[in-house]
Amino acid sequence: MRSVFLLWALAFATVMRSQQMATLPHDGAVRIFHYYVPSNLQASESLPLLIALHGLTQTGAALMDITQFNAIAESERFIVCYPSGLQNAWNANMNVSVSTADDLGFLEKLVDYFEANFNTNPQRRYLCGMSNGGFMSHKMVCESSYCFAAIASVSGVMSDTTYANCNPLHPTPVLQIHGTADPVVLYSGGPSTGPSVPD
Repeated sequence: MRSVFLLWALAFATVMRSQQMATLPHDGAVRIFHYYVPSNLQASESLPLLIALHGLTQTGAALMDITQFNAIAESERFIVCYPSGLQNAWNANMNVSVSTADDLGFLEKLVDYFEANFNTNPQRRYLCGMSNGGFMSHKMVCESSYCFAAIASVSGVMSDTTYANCNPLHPTPVLQIHGTADPVVLYSGGPSTGPSVPD
């Protein structure tokens, strides 16, 4: 029985070392993020970084549980980060204002954090997001000076402001996943959300 307990404790300790919660001060606020680092990370490794952005009213921790990206990060060897927006929202220039936080600056600071502390590969930065997080992913590649290898957006498009002013410094591949029956972010576009998915 004791050996079973020791094995369980060792497995739990390994998970706890790999999955962490941390904070960063930014623009007068303490920002929270969770992240997962594959086991046996070597100092010489330079792994890809995926930043996964939650939807409106969610948190980074909740998105971590929904996506199960940690298991994929372990098997495919990349670092995944799940930041939380202030008041569970991202400032993605939404048509219906939900946040005024400097989230663009915060996400750039997160990229810097992982490159400085975990030697992540600056040519293999990725963003993905659900709904409000998808809008934020689009805003980042339209407005940030940082280069991202690709983004993926699920049920999130560009706000009218982002769409009208998008002037990316870097060409970025986009995976857009969207249901035609989405009742919140309409596939055909709308005044509260912005242009249609095809646009």
